Amino acid sequence: ACAQTFPVEGIEPEPVQEDEDELDEEFDEDSEEEPEEESEEEREEEVEVEVKELTSASSDDVIRCPDCDQKLKVPYDRRPVRARCPSCKAEFRALKE
Repeated sequence: ACAQTFPVEGIEPEPVQEDEDELDEEFDEDSEEEPEEESEEEREEEVEVEVKELTSASSDDVIRCPDCDQKLKVPYDRRPVRARCPSCKAEFRALKE
């Protein structure tokens, strides 16, 4: 380890002077007000996004993906069940026909 010591002096940054006009423009009294909170109804409307659930049905173990038409093997006796297509990654409900 180095045992040499030396003095270090800090450098003071030059003060930045802005015109008073610029400061007045940047500071707006309205900006101090808290933003309005959304009402409960507005929040519910944003949450209520219509989600169309994909489904597919067949009478045997082979079922087709409703998104890309890929054939999948989903056991008939385990339906109804959620399935995911390995090809397009779409999730859907596999139903009995």
